[in-house]
Amino acid sequence: MQGVSVQPKVDRTELLNLLADLISINSINPAFGSDAPGEGRIGQYVSDFYKKYKIRWERQEVLPGRFNVIGQVPGRNPDRCLIFDAHLDTVSVQGMSIDPFKPEIRDNKMFGRGSCDTKAGMAGMLMALRQVSQSDVAPPTNIWVTTTIDEEHSFQGIRFLANQGIRAEGAVIAEPTQLETIISHKGCVRWKISTQGRSAHSAKPRLGINAISKMARLIEAIETRIVPLYEKRKHPLLGPPTVNVGVIQGGIQVNLVPDSCEIQIDRRTIPGEDSTDVLTDFE
Repeated sequence: MQGVSVQPKVDRTELLNLLADLISINSINPAFGSDAPGEGRIGQYVSDFYKKYKIRWERQEVLPGRFNVIGQVPGRNPDRCLIFDAHLDTVSVQGMSIDPFKPEIRDNKMFGRGSCDTKAGMAGMLMALRQVSQSDVAPPTNIWVTTTIDEEHSFQGIRFLANQGIRAEGAVIAEPTQLETIISHKGCVRWKISTQGRSAHSAKPRLGINAISKMARLIEAIETRIVPLYEKRKHPLLGPPTVNVGVIQGGIQVNLVPDSCEIQIDRRTIPGEDSTDVLTDFE
C-alpha cells in the first residue's frame, strides 16, 4: 500500500532494559524533599537516547538544572503535529518497602519508583519514536515526544511548553489508566490557607489564641459545607470535583499555644470550571 511502512516489532528485552534504566535514575521532584535531585539526570539520559539514534531533539530549561526534552520526527505535513507526553519527575519514595531505584520483575510486572507513573509510558514512547525515525516513510504529521518536568507538583514543565505557542492536532498522555482509553481529565488548582492566633504558654492557654483549633474548624467547614456542594456538579465522564487537604503545618512545640497554622489544598476541577469558580466557594 502506498505511503505505508511496516515497522518491525519492538524488542521486548530492549524495551524492558530501557524502562529499567529510567527507573534506576532518581528523579524525585525537589518539592518532596531537600535531598530530591529533580529531573536533571533523567533528562540527560533522554537527550543521550536521542543523540544515539540521531533523532532531532531540543532542550528547554524551565528551572535551573531542570529541563524539558523534546524529540521530533518531521512529518509529510509540517503544519500538523501529534504529541506524546510523559513526565520526568516522580513523587517521593517515603513508605516504599522495596529498593525504589533497583527495578525488579515479579509476576510479569516491573517494580520500582516511577515504573507506572510514568516511566513505562515514557519508555514505550521513546522506542516508538525511534521506530518512526528509522522508517523509510515519513509520518503524516510531525511527531513529538515531550518529556516534561514538575508534573507531580506545579506543572511548570508543561506550562512552559504551552507558553511557547505549541499547537497540536492531538496528544497522548502517558498517565496510567489501566490501559483504558481516557478522553477527559480533571484539572487541578492548589493553594494554601493560613490561620493566625496568639502564642501563650500551655499552662495558661486562655491567654492565647490557638491557630490549629481555628484551622480545625475551617477543615470541618470544608468537609461539611463545600464537599456536599460538589456532589451536585457531576460531570458525565469524570464525576464531581474533589477537594483534599493534603498537608497541615502548625505550632513549634507542644507546650506552646500555636500562633499560626497552614494547610495546602488540592482541588480537582471538571470541564467548565476555572480557578475563579473554585476560590469563590472558599470566600
